[in-house]
Amino acid sequence: MPYSWWYYGLVKNVSKDKTFHSCQIPLGLVKMLIKSSAKENDVVQVLFGESGAELILCKGLGRDFISSELHKPYYDMIIDRLNNDGVIRKNYKLKFGNNKIDYDVQPVFFDSEVKYVIREKHVFK
Repeated sequence: MPYSWWYYGLVKNVSKDKTFHSCQIPLGLVKMLIKSSAKENDVVQVLFGESGAELILCKGLGRDFISSELHKPYYDMIIDRLNNDGVIRKNYKLKFGNNKIDYDVQPVFFDSEVKYVIREKHVFK
């Protein structure tokens, strides 16, 4: 008996669709789930906006969506992708080799609670 009836390859670092988001899921899987659980013009709730891929897919399949994203860089990428037909611009793609990814994370406050704080600018190689 197979372990799973569904098989979808991971979105690996060498994938052309890989963004700087650390947890992308295969769009084939998402497409199958959306088509089997929502009709056209239904509203799909995507709990975490992540890279925006699921939202672009909903839009392309004729489904409305509700989503949220707390991390500002991911939010910016989602808005950019929604406004540009799902295209992932170069500045949102994962960088390889000697390229540096420069994260400038500021404190974000929700309900008077600090969710994360990095007080200095960090450059990850």
